[in-house]
Amino acid sequence: MIFVAASVWLACTGGGSGSGDDPSSTCGPETRCADPPDAATSSTSSSSSSSSSTSTSTSSSSSSSSSSSSSSSSSSSSSSSSSSGGTNVDYGSYFDAYCTYQVRCYPSLYADQAACRASYDAMPAGSLDGLPLRTQGDVDACVTKLQTLTTCDGALAALLSPECQPPGSLEDGAPCISASQCKNGACNGATTTACGTCAPGGKLGDDCESLMSCRLGLFCIDGKCAGPIPRGGTCSSLSTPFCDVNTRCVAGVCTDGVDVGGGCTIAYGGQECKAPLRCDFSSLECAPKAIKNVGETCSFADEDICKASYCADGIPGPGTCKPYVQKGEACTSGIECAPMLSCVNGTCEDAASSTCE
Repeated sequence: MIFVAASVWLACTGGGSGSGDDPSSTCGPETRCADPPDAATSSTSSSSSSSSSTSTSTSSSSSSSSSSSSSSSSSSSSSSSSSSGGTNVDYGSYFDAYCTYQVRCYPSLYADQAACRASYDAMPAGSLDGLPLRTQGDVDACVTKLQTLTTCDGALAALLSPECQPPGSLEDGAPCISASQCKNGACNGATTTACGTCAPGGKLGDDCESLMSCRLGLFCIDGKCAGPIPRGGTCSSLSTPFCDVNTRCVAGVCTDGVDVGGGCTIAYGGQECKAPLRCDFSSLECAPKAIKNVGETCSFADEDICKASYCADGIPGPGTCKPYVQKGEACTSGIECAPMLSCVNGTCEDAASSTCE
């Protein structure tokens, strides 16, 4: 699986460890998600190629990002600050804001805020061509945007906002694994196992076939590239991920999700429930997902959440919550690896080590 820590991500939940809602509808037990767009990365842009985004998914972290160019990005290793081009950038506030979101919405990733922050502070140095230049102002603007995300709904509107995803430096035609690398906003053909190519992303109102057809910050809604659907705007259950910050699609309108005990419907797929709640189809009420500890049984069908662990053999189930596989240990799929790691050639490795050539 190609994965880079400094990348755009679609904040998938659910999937692997049953860690919440699955807004992108592309998550599955073989993919990982919820990695920061530029985790501890500042990049020195020189002339080069563009980037595009792929989706990431489930339980921990996975995403796609594109590379190739003469610009380099260096990430901090045991410190929250990074220096590039003579500019010191402190990512501490970004890590705090992002971890607050992850711990609240993805219990399968980390036991608590401290564990999440420690994971990012320890992220190894790495490089990824084409990532946009990060200044302290860029980081602070993204933090301010993330702080508006007070629920687990409408996350993409914040995570893929211009404040958190400025254009990259890679030109059209350059190999990439994430739109955040590409100057013109799209990385066509990128998957979790293959590099894509930087290309012009669809602009507002352009026709589209998928999210990756549109520029960063825009979504493919009803065949057109569009911005987040505002509160009160018309939506469908399929467009729930594209509602604005802190909203989801309920009865055809982007609004607050339904709380515990509120009604949900089979026809709507239970999408009315506020993330990370689930719809109990026996009572047709929104209910909390069961949080299981290591060693306890789990099931994807029941949307169980393994606390700071993953659900092994949860399909068709029942499975068992198991500790994440650590760096250097054997793995068969990305879901098994600890956050910030990816399963590469049968071994859990640092996510930042993968690039396209």
